[in-house]
Amino acid sequence: MNFFLFNKHKRLYFFLSFIIALILFVNANLMNQQKNTVSEQLTERYDVTLHNVPIEVKINEKKFYAYGYDTEVEVHLSSYNRIKLETEESEATRLFKVVADFSNLAEGTHEVPLRVEGLNDSVDANVETPKISVTIDKKVTAKLEVRTKINEEQLSTGFSLGKVRVDPEKLEIVTGERLLNLIDHLEVELPPTVTLDHDYSEVLPVKALDFSNKPVSIRSIPTEVGLNIEVYKPSKQVSLQLVQQGTLGKDVMQVQMFADVEKVQISGLKREIDKVDVLRLPIDVTDITDKKVYYYELPHLLYSVEPKKVKVTVVPILKSEITSGSS
Repeated sequence: MNFFLFNKHKRLYFFLSFIIALILFVNANLMNQQKNTVSEQLTERYDVTLHNVPIEVKINEKKFYAYGYDTEVEVHLSSYNRIKLETEESEATRLFKVVADFSNLAEGTHEVPLRVEGLNDSVDANVETPKISVTIDKKVTAKLEVRTKINEEQLSTGFSLGKVRVDPEKLEIVTGERLLNLIDHLEVELPPTVTLDHDYSEVLPVKALDFSNKPVSIRSIPTEVGLNIEVYKPSKQVSLQLVQQGTLGKDVMQVQMFADVEKVQISGLKREIDKVDVLRLPIDVTDITDKKVYYYELPHLLYSVEPKKVKVTVVPILKSEITSGSS
């Protein structure tokens, strides 16, 4: 009995030992796979190219004005750490910046190296253009009048240009001493995509141009001005015709109708006003038995009309008046 019991326990111990050994083997194998995965992650390098990264400029702004340099650059980033790389890739979480230091430069044109500052230690950066060219000039300020540039071909057919206003009319600018001598005028231009078939009002950027209409580098205060353009629609005079409608009363022979104007001015799209030679105004004379004065708003669905309202006098001629007159 003890012999069989011993063998039974022996088989149980053997089975439990096998299960434990199997668990240890599987666990060791999983740990080995995780180590291999981590090792592979550490040896895989990730790359990304960032476009239009702004260049931060350092300069003595009280004394100098810098121009003629690139304001953006392409930067190539690489790292074994994907999370750190994605942090630098996003503008919202980016730590690094590209810097150009002009602070120790004298007047003239210079080649200035670009450097990357604040970059995460786990990330490498390579700037596509390691140097940029810049011209340093003595800083000056001036106040100049703003002109407008409007291409009359942008006027819709039949429309004409009215008053054009700029607000403010003069701008204070910051530029270089040499550049100021090149400037002919400041200009705000109506965007070429705009068709003038109504009054226009918009805030637009200002630029400085030389005598050949080539742009000159400036900073304006403010950077934009309001451009307001009045546009006159095609218009013409047409006759006003009163049209009798409704049913005369049984005691009314006829009615006479008089408007305080004989002609009105209509304006709008040329294709619409070309269709109109006479403006007809319906007058309801139903149940009118004595003299009445009305004010009617003129129809203006497809065009505008001046005056907007007319005074109409309606005078009924009664049958009794005709009878007494003939006797």
